[in-house]
This record gives sequence, C-alpha cells and structure tokens, in this order.
Amino acid sequence: MKQNLSLRLNLWFATALPLIAAGCAPSAAPARTVSYFQAHPTEREAIFKRCADDPGTLGKTAECVNAQRAEEIAGIGSFRHLAPMQFPPVPGARVKQGADAPAPNRTPPR
Repeated sequence: MKQNLSLRLNLWFATALPLIAAGCAPSAAPARTVSYFQAHPTEREAIFKRCADDPGTLGKTAECVNAQRAEEIAGIGSFRHLAPMQFPPVPGARVKQGADAPAPNRTPPR
C-alpha cells in the first residue's frame, strides 16, 4: 500500500510539474524590428527607457537592442548621411599652392 501511494505521488509530480512550468513560461512573441521602432517613436522611447532602467536583465534582449539602434539612428542618423568632418586650419600654417602641395588642412611632415 505504501509503495502504491509513493508510485501515485511520483506519477502525479511527474505529470503536474511540467504542465505548471509550461503554463508559467513567458510567451515568446517575436521582437519588434529597428524599422518598426523608427516608425513608432513613442513605443521606441518607452522601450528604450525601460531597457536603460534595467540593463542587467533586459539590456541584451533583441527588443532592447533594436530599440537602442533605432534611438541611435533617430538621434544622429546614419553615419553614411553625415557630412565629411572638416578640421579647422592650423593657426600660423601657410598653405602651399601647386601640384606638390599637401592636402588642405594638413601640416607638412617634420
């Protein structure tokens, strides 16, 4: 009798625990893409703030990475669309004229 009760109890746990665990698992919805977050700035901002507030747990999830990338693009745009960087001229430097002149805004080698 004791062995029969033990067998029933083990069988119950073997079937009940996986069912309970499956019911508690988070739903696996696909992560929203960068283009989705670019088209929906209010959602991007909300997700970005939530991910920035808890980077240890959420920081490397696909949704946080996509929201962060969309935020970067919205903030400065793509690097491909930025104008070339121009350095200011060096005070006191003379610009050579002619074919052997160095490129503008560069000092000659010493």
